[in-house]
Amino acid sequence: MMTRQTKWLTAALGVAGSLALANSTQAQGVLSSFPAGFTLTAYYANWATATINNSGPGFEVSSSGYGSGYYGLPTALDGSSYSSIQMTIDVAGPSGLPISSAIADLDDAAGSQLQYALQYGVQAGLGQTFTIPLTQINATHLAGGETSFNFSDITGFNIEDDPGGYSGPYSITYHNLELLNVPEPGTFALLGLGGLALVAARRRR
Repeated sequence: MMTRQTKWLTAALGVAGSLALANSTQAQGVLSSFPAGFTLTAYYANWATATINNSGPGFEVSSSGYGSGYYGLPTALDGSSYSSIQMTIDVAGPSGLPISSAIADLDDAAGSQLQYALQYGVQAGLGQTFTIPLTQINATHLAGGETSFNFSDITGFNIEDDPGGYSGPYSITYHNLELLNVPEPGTFALLGLGGLALVAARRRR
């Protein structure tokens, strides 16, 4: 039989674990899942003449050299509660060479823009996911700069590819661009305690 104190502790740990789980699984702020038929609002540099394939899930750009494109969100996104930005891409090109980069810019309604270089020197491979904190800003552009950027009113994004020293052809397929919360180590600890509490409760019944 469990004592009253043990029951209280078990319940408290279970609640803590549940709260941590709820926080870690908060709905993600999807900027785009690049569904079939997706197209950018504007294309720049080499992407203006790139070959685009948007017939299936994922948005594929085949080009060479630097290129980028802008997408205006149909509805502004409130990103103020998120901690990180994440991108998932496929890259096709010569193996063993850094042929691509995962770069995204966020735009707000006032015209401020923040650039996130999630990963330079990306090599060929499928399903590559890159995540960095929203505080890890690579550069600021346009009006205001990072101190005035309004994360609660994100109106669009740019995706860019900067192959650096590589000048040959490549294909990059975008599968996901989103904002999310990456659980802190303390959250995982609470989840672990919650799990132990549930195990302890079951064993004592």
